[in-house]
Amino acid sequence: MMMKRIRIFSLLIIISFFGFSSCKNIESEPKEAVKELSQTNVFESNPEDTLVQITLNTNDKLRYDVGEINVYEGQTIQLTLRHNGTMPATAMGHNFVLKDNDIPLYDFGEKAMRSVHTEYLPEENVMVGTSIIGGGESTTIEFKAPAKGSYDYLCTFTGHYPVMNGTLIVK
Repeated sequence: MMMKRIRIFSLLIIISFFGFSSCKNIESEPKEAVKELSQTNVFESNPEDTLVQITLNTNDKLRYDVGEINVYEGQTIQLTLRHNGTMPATAMGHNFVLKDNDIPLYDFGEKAMRSVHTEYLPEENVMVGTSIIGGGESTTIEFKAPAKGSYDYLCTFTGHYPVMNGTLIVK
């Protein structure tokens, strides 16, 4: 009985050792990879510009490359969404949707997932949105920066919004 316990205990120690040694250490990853995952890239417009051109890149990893966009009230924003992945829109489609502040992000995302017939764009609470694009595609929209405040933007393709979102800050 005692030998059986020792074997089980030894086996647990060995399994624990291999389990912990295989854990990823985010500190050892290249800073570019960590930056991409955290979406900390910030776009800052010049307050003197009337037209602001922004390129927002995505890929097959459910991320925008910019997590915060800062613009000024009344500026015209020309936003190009570029999908640098390889998967088709039916499998890994992305869009850019700027929602109003009348609904929380989670509730809006859930409503968007049920809006298949309108390309995942709900009929309410959308300020502006692009069409769904797949790998190798891009789309451009133009709109006026809304009133001062913070607004959520997100990808409304099914299930993407919890990790694929950012903030538009209007000064």
